[in-house]
Amino acid sequence: MEFRRNKPPQFSRGYKPEKVELWVREIEKIFQVIDCTDKQKVNYTVSILIGEAEYWWDNTKKLLENGGININWEMFKTKFLEKYFPNDVRRAKEIEFMKLKQENMSVGEYASKFEELGKYSTFFYHLDGRMKCIKFEDGRRPELKKAVGILEIYDFPTVIHKCRFIEDMENKHNNKPRNFGPHVNKKGYN
Repeated sequence: MEFRRNKPPQFSRGYKPEKVELWVREIEKIFQVIDCTDKQKVNYTVSILIGEAEYWWDNTKKLLENGGININWEMFKTKFLEKYFPNDVRRAKEIEFMKLKQENMSVGEYASKFEELGKYSTFFYHLDGRMKCIKFEDGRRPELKKAVGILEIYDFPTVIHKCRFIEDMENKHNNKPRNFGPHVNKKGYN
């Protein structure tokens, strides 16, 4: 079976959004390289559910079939995400995104967290380049906000690059040995 040759990861249970979304992405990547029908996608995916997830699907499938609902890949994915990435967890991630501040993170860590949490936010998907930059700038430390904000950059990768540049300059400046005037010899004479 071509699907199994691609070594799809099994899924048993869990409510970790990153794990759930990664699993769905891995399955969908396999579907991009094999030729299969919508019904086969569901059957292949169900074949790698184990334990609690397998029992969940057996019950969910019965309910859907009894309700006369067509079970295709999108329906499966919707039900799967409702179960393993419920709306309350998704809302919590969205709120975390809306409240995100750089604080002690480096620019790189902050940008990574910004994009990671942004994917859970419906707000994030509607942001144009300008608004994405403004939201990113809003959460930055004040010294970076001031230094880069005046440039009015509305290209997200450029904003990140400029912030990293300024952060690197600050780090070099802060780690530089301080000059305490002319060199003094051991006896205290110049």
